[in-house]
Amino acid sequence: MKLLQLKAKVRPKKAYRHPAMGEPSDNILNRRFEAEKPNEKWLTDATEFKCSNGKLYLSPILDVFNREIVAYSMSRRPNSGMVERMLNDAVCKLTKADKVLLHSDQGVLYRTEAYRRTLAEHGIVKSMSRKGNCWDNAPMESFFAILKTECFYQEGRLSTTELMQTIDDYIRYYNHDRCSLKLKKLSPVAYRTQLEKAV
Repeated sequence: MKLLQLKAKVRPKKAYRHPAMGEPSDNILNRRFEAEKPNEKWLTDATEFKCSNGKLYLSPILDVFNREIVAYSMSRRPNSGMVERMLNDAVCKLTKADKVLLHSDQGVLYRTEAYRRTLAEHGIVKSMSRKGNCWDNAPMESFFAILKTECFYQEGRLSTTELMQTIDDYIRYYNHDRCSLKLKKLSPVAYRTQLEKAV
């Protein structure tokens, strides 16, 4: 463009940064996707579904120990309220002895004041993926792929209400009934329960 003396008529877009958005956290997890016990390392992210009457967003928390979905919420819009509901449901399951690391990407949903405050109130350490690096949150991405393959793509075009019920049913099945070779052919809940009985 410079050589041909061309200039763009459209002004360049600048990255928007919300004034209340905090700085990204370090990648403390650093792809160490193993945990010795439940509620030691959690992963979170949000994914989008296209429905017959609009879009639906799912925001879950996955426990690295047994790949169990600890909590989740859904919304027609990817907003902070969706993340706050998910986080509030998750922290109710913690004990005073639990020391959790919660890993996410650098999205604005995980950099709000309310999100940071909730983590601090419950002593949860915040970790974030490097910019544009989905491999830093690979087990969460893997869950989304499994969910969409086994639940979403096979169902055909659903409304948001229908899909919400379908996802509710699937996550219940995934946690309690879906066996995994990585979990010694047990479901996530059965794997966790087996550990609790052994202790």
